[in-house]
Amino acid sequence: MNASEAIAELKSLGFETWQTGGGCTALGLALPDNKEILVTDGEDGGGQPTEESTWLMVGLRDTDSGDEIECESRDFEASLARVRWLVEKFNPEPMTPGV
Repeated sequence: MNASEAIAELKSLGFETWQTGGGCTALGLALPDNKEILVTDGEDGGGQPTEESTWLMVGLRDTDSGDEIECESRDFEASLARVRWLVEKFNPEPMTPGV
């Protein structure tokens, strides 16, 4: 799997470009109970993933408390597996890629 395929799958799950402050962006997905997932380029200091990305940073944030958990992975498939697990854990409605 390459960066383009990973980005396409994230978008098929409903991820959108979010402004994160200071001119930076990420791919973000809002979940129930004030949770959100942010995915950034692991090498770019937190910018939105691009076709040139070589690895991803996946973060889960509780917007009420501000608590964050970040996980990095040097493998796109592992990053997407983590994203799918977070979506299933925190979203009561099943999500189907591409729907």
